Amino acid sequence: MAAVDGVNICLRKFDDSTIYREIKRHGVTHVWSAVVLNMLASSSDTEPLKNQIQILTTGAPPSASVLFRTESLGFTVSHGYGLTKTAGLVVS
Repeated sequence: MAAVDGVNICLRKFDDSTIYREIKRHGVTHVWSAVVLNMLASSSDTEPLKNQIQILTTGAPPSASVLFRTESLGFTVSHGYGLTKTAGLVVS
């Protein structure tokens, strides 16, 4: 991230409102998380994001309803599975 003048945002504790607040505050363009996709889709106090955000989720594939809801909020979801710590997108 430093090579492309990017910023990493790391949260020690989080909930859906914190995540959405930080996305808007920092102009986030990409998110990687294996655990928050359902939380983002289930949030009741948010409106669709103004800018499209790429989100990479890993582990078990999300359900169709979670994907549709997440995409309706302004996320473009990609799913990675298996050895994500050593995949080319991480080490290249």
